[in-house]
Amino acid sequence: MVRFFCSFALVLYFTVLAGGIPAATALDYPTRVVKIIVSYPAGGATDILARLIGQWLSERLGQQFIIDNRPGGGNNIGTEAAVNSPPAFNYPR
Repeated sequence: MVRFFCSFALVLYFTVLAGGIPAATALDYPTRVVKIIVSYPAGGATDILARLIGQWLSERLGQQFIIDNRPGGGNNIGTEAAVNSPPAFNYPR
């Protein structure tokens, strides 16, 4: 047990001596405007909830959130808009 603590103390000592552990720098996310697609008409409960969540996220993340209402077709129009939207990341399809 003493051997473990001595090893740990040496590793910690050399880490601090070497300048510490460098901080990880992450890019701010999201970097572009975020679109939330709602498959229901404007003014309904789903739209109001989406707008409240979008406003809360906008305040938290510091990025603009747009609510895009696409009603009709039994929600197929909104689903199609989400499926055919460009990918958020450049992942191969």
